[in-house]
Amino acid sequence: VRSDGYRLSNIFISATHDESAPDSLGLGGVTATTSGVNDYWLRYMIDRSARAIERAYRSMRPAHIRYTEVLEPRNVRQCWSSYPFVDDQHIPVLQAVDDRGRTIATLASVSQHVETLGFNGGTPELNAERLWVSSDWVHFFRSSLERQLGGIGIEMAGAVGSVESPEVYSTAISRTPQRYLLVAHSGGCRTLFDVDGQQDAAGTLHVPLGYSGETRAFGEQVAGRVIQALGSGAYRNSSSNTIWGQRTNVCVPLDNALFAFGAALGVFAHRPGYNADCSQAFPVQPDGATSGQALESQVAAFEIGDGEFLSLPGEVFPFTYLRGFLGPADMPNSSAPLPPWLIPRMDAPFRFIDGLAEDMLGYIFPLGNAVGIPTPSMPNPSSTDRFGCEHSDDSESISGHAADIIGEALVPLLGRHGGAPERIVTGRYVLGDGTLSRDPLGGPELKCSTDTKFQAALIPARAVELASGRVVKPRYWMSLSGLPQVAPDRDTRGYFDQRGRRVWLDVFPERSPPRPRNA
Repeated sequence: VRSDGYRLSNIFISATHDESAPDSLGLGGVTATTSGVNDYWLRYMIDRSARAIERAYRSMRPAHIRYTEVLEPRNVRQCWSSYPFVDDQHIPVLQAVDDRGRTIATLASVSQHVETLGFNGGTPELNAERLWVSSDWVHFFRSSLERQLGGIGIEMAGAVGSVESPEVYSTAISRTPQRYLLVAHSGGCRTLFDVDGQQDAAGTLHVPLGYSGETRAFGEQVAGRVIQALGSGAYRNSSSNTIWGQRTNVCVPLDNALFAFGAALGVFAHRPGYNADCSQAFPVQPDGATSGQALESQVAAFEIGDGEFLSLPGEVFPFTYLRGFLGPADMPNSSAPLPPWLIPRMDAPFRFIDGLAEDMLGYIFPLGNAVGIPTPSMPNPSSTDRFGCEHSDDSESISGHAADIIGEALVPLLGRHGGAPERIVTGRYVLGDGTLSRDPLGGPELKCSTDTKFQAALIPARAVELASGRVVKPRYWMSLSGLPQVAPDRDTRGYFDQRGRRVWLDVFPERSPPRPRNA
């Protein structure tokens, strides 16, 4: 873009993590020790991306920004590949319209993998589709937005780490967990939800797999939620015209021994390694080989009116920065603290996770959840934790410290823009029978060989008890994205006080023994 004579700032790059696209990282080679990067295609992608940026710049015109947030369809059953089983079903949406109300662009952040084709197989048709070059369900999502709303449709990857393609059913799925299940699905499916009281472990009741089946159904149905909200006027016009953005470098240790081995063999093609503090780059050799103890990357945050975005360079587990209802005893490593809680440090009404943004460092999760990362001292670790849960994603993480490093880099960046974070308090939810709980719906937090059945409270949380013992009756409950809720659910992360201020509830720390019922 710069070589074409443009002097632009605040360009933020994001990927959908499409697993049916050509390989730009290198891990999809013919063998595990050869790079999958095709230089011709890579140059083509860079050129087309630059042209798109330039074309967008040349066609700029005055716009009005609208925001809304919707939930994923009720008829999808969430699947996970690794513990912990925390997801984000909220889809924040930005729409830009011109002075006549015509759509310029509609963008939505969806926290689901884009892999419905990449893991299919078992029949000749599915085996063939697995090899297609396709944008997967995102094609149907974008096409639906553009057909119904006009303009350009954009899917932004949210917190997709471990959150695999969901199963699509014809009936609604409860949003309250029931039990741990391992069910059949092409991408692998560890789930917490029954279907009409059945496990459907064989996967015979959901929409058939395939491009014209599950792929299309999920893409169009997710788009339908966005279209319905915007078409019915269930949106908010931005009250701010602030445009802001900032990025900063981060240096992440290359702890993954397999990644280091691949770098030495040229698997990652054009990516240099660095010394331990990233003060010196090790040039990439003609065959793509490099070395080093760390990788340099970038994180960013930007704001468009009433919407604020966090750019995170990898597949972020939702629990990492959106939290959940786990405590130290629910973590594979109970002694490790959590990374900074970033969402309370954002100051816009609508808050977006922009995953796989600026870069791709692999999976990003709290240090206490790092189980199966191969290191020089333990090159072949077990991927099973003390709860019997698999961590198949860990081998694709650069370091268990990545989440802390990324979070600690974003805290001052957000602070310089938005000031002090919103209020965070330590406490527990008070269930309807008076029991204190980390989870407003009941418990325990489900695992794999222990705590496998969820006991839903007869009456969910009705109040919050702070660490001081003070009991608070919320004006509204609050979702993980900071928006009001009438009733608590699995996405609740705090409450609005009687003055309408956000209060984020940190349930992770230990505290005195739970108060007995009716005490």
